[in-house]
Order: sequence, then structure tokens, then C-alpha cells
Amino acid sequence: MKKIALLLIRYNMIWLVVIVEKGRLYIIRNYGTENSFPANGIKGLQWDNQHKFLWIATEAGISRFNGYVFKNFTRGNTAFIQTERIGFMVKNIKGEIFVADHDHNILTVKENKLNPYHLQEVNKANTAAHTF
Repeated sequence: MKKIALLLIRYNMIWLVVIVEKGRLYIIRNYGTENSFPANGIKGLQWDNQHKFLWIATEAGISRFNGYVFKNFTRGNTAFIQTERIGFMVKNIKGEIFVADHDHNILTVKENKLNPYHLQEVNKANTAAHTF
């Protein structure tokens, strides 16, 4: 049995398309603000390989999607988010997900949670690693 699952972004909306060839099952879902998605303007997508969630950066906050429900992170429910206007989302070679907002704040995803990114911690780690 051949199974295909696609996640498409088109016209600032998320579409989930599932096709099962032999069983002839076709599921097409359109996700937008009417499905608790914070905004239709998407700034970035990253898959969390460790916890199997899709992280989505939008113009109105950050969302975590488990395939059924969106968990939204906004100023209203996350104290360290200073602005909900997200600029971009990236993943480094180690699989770490980083988010930058329009006020130049950096957030990161760790242990399936959104966290503020503190540059001081990185500088301390680099200094300690180079101390002889």
C-alpha cells in the first residue's frame, strides 16, 4: 500500500493532503484562523525531529502543530514574547530551532517548549571552552 502525506503552503494557508493509493482514502484539510491558527501569514516552518511536532512562525505568534491541534504561543500566554510579529524561523545543523521576531529577540525550541535565547549563556560556554 502506497501512502503519501504532504504539507503544502499556498496563498498563506496550510493545506494537509493525505493520499492512500490502494484504499482510495483522500484527506485534504485547509488550516487557517478559523481552526485556531493565529494568522494566515506564515513566516517559517520547521519540523522538530525529536518530538515530532511542526513549529510554525506567523505574523501573530508561533504555533506548534501535532497534526490535529495548534498550540499557540503569544504575548497573552507566554511572558517572554515581546512581539508576535515573527521575522523568520530556522534550524541549524544540530536540529535546533531558532525564531527571530521583528524586535530582534531570539527564541529557541528546547524539550518541546518555546524558550528565550540568552546570548550570555553562549558567550560563557565559549569562554569556558577556550580557557586554558
